[in-house]
Amino acid sequence: MKKLLFIAISVIVFCSAYTQERLKDYIVNSKGNNPLKYEWTGKSTQPNTMYTIRTITVEGDNVFIKEIIQFQGKIASETIYTCTLTSHELKTKKITSINVLSGQNERITEQSLLKLPPLGQKVKWEFIDERDGTKFTYSVKETTINNKKALELTEVIDGLNVTGYTYYVLGIGLYKKTIKDDNGNITTLMTLVN
Repeated sequence: MKKLLFIAISVIVFCSAYTQERLKDYIVNSKGNNPLKYEWTGKSTQPNTMYTIRTITVEGDNVFIKEIIQFQGKIASETIYTCTLTSHELKTKKITSINVLSGQNERITEQSLLKLPPLGQKVKWEFIDERDGTKFTYSVKETTINNKKALELTEVIDGLNVTGYTYYVLGIGLYKKTIKDDNGNITTLMTLVN
């Protein structure tokens, strides 16, 4: 009996370590705003000239993320991420890119795009790009943006002198992408505009 009670308590403690939200709540806009529009605001981008239009479709455990980058009103590229979604992880199965300069490219790759950390903790993982051996290190922690729960995804790419930060707000989805250089200067790359 004591053993059964110990197992039951262990399961309860383990399950309560995770937040009540599912990862889907951080990537899909709860108001049904689809597609969402993001303005690129980096130093080399003129205001109101470059946008990303992002559409997310969820079909059971499959998620399709379509990103269209528009530059001066014309489509510059389109990327479709075919993913699997669990309550705590979004992982690619296939990435299809169409670029006006380089044409179409398709990669079959399993890469974690986002993970939901246990409550009050940080989750970390690495990815090695099989094409060139580049190592990517990721971590996710909970934060708040405008008094709303959010996830902060940190991305470090070996050999680059910048760290990327991507923010996902509960009920809104992708909110903002920034980079920080070695001197601590932060540049916002893109921000949600609708």
